[in-house]
Amino acid sequence: MNNDILSLNFKFISRIHENGGAEEFVVQFAVEIWSQAGNSMDSNAPFEEKD
Repeated sequence: MNNDILSLNFKFISRIHENGGAEEFVVQFAVEIWSQAGNSMDSNAPFEEKD
């Protein structure tokens, strides 16, 4: 099990490095979450017909 955790940590750290560092990774992650939340809210909003 420890090898699995180490492998996941290595993949995560490698991914952060590929994306330009931790700060850039966090920004991209936050933007993606915000976008998905907005899409979810749009699809759940009741439809209002305008005359």
